[in-house]
Amino acid sequence: PSMSSGRFPPMSIIVTIQNERKGMLSMTIHSILARTPPELLQEIIVVDDNSMDQPELRAQELDQEELDHLIQLSDKVRVLTNQHREGCARSRMIGARAARGEVLVFVDSHIEMLSGTWAQHLLLPIIENPKTVAIQGLDVINDVNLTYDGVGSTMYGTINEDFYFMYQAKAFPDLMDVVPPRWRAFETPFGPGSLFAVLKKEFFRLGGYDGGFEI
Repeated sequence: PSMSSGRFPPMSIIVTIQNERKGMLSMTIHSILARTPPELLQEIIVVDDNSMDQPELRAQELDQEELDHLIQLSDKVRVLTNQHREGCARSRMIGARAARGEVLVFVDSHIEMLSGTWAQHLLLPIIENPKTVAIQGLDVINDVNLTYDGVGSTMYGTINEDFYFMYQAKAFPDLMDVVPPRWRAFETPFGPGSLFAVLKKEFFRLGGYDGGFEI
């Protein structure tokens, strides 16, 4: 069958954190472990970008107790801690260099995998074309009250005139109205920099993240 996990390469999932809100990383790690075939999951690498102790926010933020709990969930969960603040780009490169999987999957620290075949759907285009950067379809968790806002429309990544990344529902809204079905992979000119899968060797062939980014 096309979704049989035996035909897919193992993944290293890289998550960066910096003073993450309490419970968000737990949601991320629990959902990955619960909804990823074990044979496809090489490891989950959490890169802590030198999170600072902020006494006024201590009750709201990820603490060592939560982090220790996540490490104990599985020997596939690894935590790397930066001694100095590196920013998102360099932190992801630190995780990528430490990764042992054939495929790198970058995700944010406040996501949830909803499907038990999310990994296979993300890996299939890479098997078909090893130069593919595969991006997941995104549903929305409200960042104010944490409610699930449902399935978004088909999203084409674009860059606007102010050089901001954004989504639009159609590839060429002035020329065509064809929108591919949600279950079929489609090409997009741009994608988010923190939610994608790529072969490790292809990632480094392309140069990876720009280590000069101070973000």
